[in-house]
Amino acid sequence: MATRPFTLDDAAGALDVVPSAKRFALDTESTIITVGASETPPERIQRFVDVRDELDPVARWVRIFPGLGTRRYVERRIDPGEEYLIAGVTERQQNEVVLADELVITDRSPRRFAFARLRRAVFPTVIALAFVAVGVGGIVL
Repeated sequence: MATRPFTLDDAAGALDVVPSAKRFALDTESTIITVGASETPPERIQRFVDVRDELDPVARWVRIFPGLGTRRYVERRIDPGEEYLIAGVTERQQNEVVLADELVITDRSPRRFAFARLRRAVFPTVIALAFVAVGVGGIVL
């Protein structure tokens, strides 16, 4: 994943966004780009790969076998001029308020976003409650 600082502008003003790649989620519609082992990826994907040392090209011996070495890239992006819901924590950096730390940008409505977050939280909560119930049951018995 790659992130870079950007600025959000609207009628109320501007807000700088400094996303951390480890705590950033782009929850928008994705485009899947599949590139064969001997094919060259599209320019925007190639630029992404070129600036990252950890993304090695497909080894020569892998290209010999048909079907091996196929690379799959999932592209999620935000486009200027489109509306998105942004959920995050603001903090002060160099006397400016910025969005940083945990940050989610989504193209969902606020209601759909809240329900999706709630659904993700239900399973771990149920598992935790089950462990607590088993633990309490073990102590009582």
